[in-house]
Amino acid sequence: MVNWGANFVVTISFLTLLNAISGVGTLFLFGFLTLVVLAYFWRKVPETKGRSPEEIERDLAVDPGAVESVAVRH
Repeated sequence: MVNWGANFVVTISFLTLLNAISGVGTLFLFGFLTLVVLAYFWRKVPETKGRSPEEIERDLAVDPGAVESVAVRH
């Protein structure tokens, strides 16, 4: 859904940007926004490769004891 929304925004804004800041300006704008998003994900989204769902859930829990108490109840 997020991918569809992003594609929709690009589709709606592309021709307007092309007329307003030229083809090169549009390319650099989208390139800059890509770098900003890449930097955000690099800093804010944790790596999950090779980790179990339980480890990820424990790291993302606001209250670390809450995950263990839920696991004990089941």
